[in-house]
Amino acid sequence: MDFATASSVVLETLTKATSQDQTILKPAEQQLKQWETQPGFYSILVTIFSNHAISLNVRWLAVLYFKNGVDRYWRRTAPNMMIKESPGLIRRRAVTISEI
Repeated sequence: MDFATASSVVLETLTKATSQDQTILKPAEQQLKQWETQPGFYSILVTIFSNHAISLNVRWLAVLYFKNGVDRYWRRTAPNMMIKESPGLIRRRAVTISEI
C-alpha cells in the first residue's frame, strides 16, 4: 500500500476511533493497536497531526498514539522496535513541524 492510501486509511480509522458509538469505536481502536508495530505507521501519524485541516480531536488522538508508540517502541530493547531509519525520519519531520 502506498503512503497516500495508507494515510487515508489511518485517518479514517482515527476518525472512527473518536466516535462515541462503541460499535464504531472498538473496531477502530483494535485496528490502530495492530498497526502500532507496522513500519510507516508513526510517519503517517506525524503527517496527520501536523495537518491543521484535520479535526482537532483526530489530531490529538494521532498525537497520543504517536507518544505512546515512542514510549513503547523506540527503545533498543523493546519488542517490535521501530526500524532504525524510521525514528530518524520522524525526528527530522518533528523538528520541521516545531519550526513552523
